[in-house]
Amino acid sequence: MCMRYKIIFLFLLLFSLFAKAQDFSVQTLDTVYLSDHNLKTFNTGQKQMEINDSILRQNNFSLTDLLQRQTSIYFRQNGYGMVSSPSFRGTTAQQTAVLWNGVNINSNLTGQTDFNTLLTANFGSIDVKFGGGSVVYGTGAIGGSIHLSQNIGKHIEEKHQFQSAYGSFNTFETRYAFQKQIKALKFKLAFARRQSDNDFDIPEQNRSNENAQFEMNSLDAVFRYDLSDNDVLSYFTNFTFGERHFSLIRTTDPRTKYDNVDTRNMIEWRNVSDNLQSKLKVAYLTEDFTYFENLSRNSSSSSNVATQWLQYELLYSLKKIKFNAIVNYQSSRSEGNQLENADRDVAGLSLLFQHQLSKVFNYEISLRQDLNDNFENPFLFSIGSKFSPDENWAFRAHASRNYRLPTFNDLFWSNGGNPDLIPETAYQTEFGIEYKFQEFFNFSITGFYNDINNMIRWLPNEFAIWQPENTQEVSTYGAEARMKIRHDFTKNRSIQMISNYGYTISEDQSTGNQLIYVPFHTANTNLIYRYEKWDFGLTWLYNGQVFTQTDNNPDRVVEGYNLFDVQISKRFPKLFNSKLSLRGMNIFDLAYEAVDNRPMPGRAISIQFLTTF
Repeated sequence: MCMRYKIIFLFLLLFSLFAKAQDFSVQTLDTVYLSDHNLKTFNTGQKQMEINDSILRQNNFSLTDLLQRQTSIYFRQNGYGMVSSPSFRGTTAQQTAVLWNGVNINSNLTGQTDFNTLLTANFGSIDVKFGGGSVVYGTGAIGGSIHLSQNIGKHIEEKHQFQSAYGSFNTFETRYAFQKQIKALKFKLAFARRQSDNDFDIPEQNRSNENAQFEMNSLDAVFRYDLSDNDVLSYFTNFTFGERHFSLIRTTDPRTKYDNVDTRNMIEWRNVSDNLQSKLKVAYLTEDFTYFENLSRNSSSSSNVATQWLQYELLYSLKKIKFNAIVNYQSSRSEGNQLENADRDVAGLSLLFQHQLSKVFNYEISLRQDLNDNFENPFLFSIGSKFSPDENWAFRAHASRNYRLPTFNDLFWSNGGNPDLIPETAYQTEFGIEYKFQEFFNFSITGFYNDINNMIRWLPNEFAIWQPENTQEVSTYGAEARMKIRHDFTKNRSIQMISNYGYTISEDQSTGNQLIYVPFHTANTNLIYRYEKWDFGLTWLYNGQVFTQTDNNPDRVVEGYNLFDVQISKRFPKLFNSKLSLRGMNIFDLAYEAVDNRPMPGRAISIQFLTTF
């Protein structure tokens, strides 16, 4: 059966289910509306954490800086503000899925998201899901997934919020957000901008960081209209555009820069009844970039991708059982100087089942099959369980099969693309233990194992031309720990500490060597002391040594580093509920690198003002 008829069959099934879903009685909608409800509902057995709005407002707008200091994810940055890619449980950036309101936004060209092109300022929450998630989110969700959400409630009050910061290296951030309700219509509008000269000193080379200036902008909006008590129509949009000059390794190198324009738009219709919830999503995404390889000659190359995305979900809930069917279709078309015939159509069907077997034990089983004419897509599964014998202890277990499709660059690059590639596949397991004592103490430890097959690597062929091949088999395994301690001395005085630690082996099975730029150890701690209107914060970040060559040559490494940040804030409730903060990053002025020969900034200071009215 050809791809076209497979897709038609799936959507005939989709609309037959949708028609049936409208015959049930009305139920009141949730107070807070989250477009990606699967994130909260079908996550049995997996480690997950949320970074809420209050934490987002305390940090700068850099998604990389935020996740480095709040999670155990390691980031490889080619200089501060430059290309930033994560290593999630020892996997690659292409094996980390990034979701915007439930839609996978990893680039079809490179297979990854550059975390320095996304600003945190306008998101309502950011969730981190550890381990495989391809059954729900498709290609790329092997090591884990990052979920960026724009939340809106059923009832909101009119509110203006203004945030601005200025600091070292002429770094400037500003944000304005407005929300309002007009009868059944609710909306949020927001604009954010981050820019920097990024010209910090490099004492070892007796020069400043040259050609490293950057700027990034984000326009966001959410509209929600309650058609009736059980029907909601919503619209989400994000427009991100920016310009980054790439810092020079040597002063004689040509000056380069990268311009990007990304648009994301989604319309969603949700219907809720006693036992059924149906949801139809239609999205249109574009990515457009231009790379200038030599600014003095004004020479450049560009590529763009347009993606149409359609998804229907039908969730059936009883007292102890939840069943969700998801039908998804994605069509992507690309053009570029170096691409040939770059297009893709993928349809998928997922079935998710969850059962609360008793008060102390629940489990879920999920299945997925994707269809396209280019690959023989693997059959995916996910099995998870959680056992909570009492209010203090919980035991988690999870196993899944996940996959990643080759990217457009892998397949269609005119000077080396390989159309014979097959998808990467991975078998993942994890086991976790959680202990909670009231609100004072939380501790969890998770062990994981990931067996990745047919990993794609770019290697030189017999003509010395670099070309991608399915060659590498990789095993990643290790452990993660998280601890949270909170104590309220009085109503106006409290202390809180949150610590994360990760130990990761990411091993090439053919050589037994650790993959490059995967540290064995990562750790961080955030300590906050609140006294009346004052907040005092201290952050410690540690990234261990990484190898820069595949033979693990001990003389070719990037050394581990410890960074310390401090923050002092004071609230002014009577002045438009304002807050003034002073932040110092890398306060001991450590000279360090995240990537070989790519210096990072020393001590930096910024002052931030936040007001809500």
